[in-house]
Amino acid sequence: MEILIHINLALSCMMLGIILIIQFVHYPSFHHIEKSSFTSFSRFHARAITPIVATIMLSELFVASLLTLFFYDYFTLINLLLIGLAFLSTFCLSVPIHNKLQNGYDQNLVSKLITTNSPRTILWAIKTGVAFWITITF
Repeated sequence: MEILIHINLALSCMMLGIILIIQFVHYPSFHHIEKSSFTSFSRFHARAITPIVATIMLSELFVASLLTLFFYDYFTLINLLLIGLAFLSTFCLSVPIHNKLQNGYDQNLVSKLITTNSPRTILWAIKTGVAFWITITF
């Protein structure tokens, strides 16, 4: 079961890498897409990134749950809670904005998407730190 600890860290690192690129490169680039192409682009983005991110996020949730079950302590519980908060942030903040953006470009919505993505970025950064701590202390 020790392999779960390493898988947890690997998944956290993957999501941190993805979310950092999304936060600082991808979402800001939304402001530079031609307005006439934005609806098509937004739909493509949702179709292309959802399977990638959803697979990693669900895997993270599964592994974090198993870690908490088999290696229960303060840090495995925090690890699980952080992924739970990332899910809440994703589905309560990001997904509704993405859904609206599929109807066309809105400068305020893109700016709001960038702003409301910050909590996810922070959560995955902290979760990666916690996952690293779990890895070196178990």
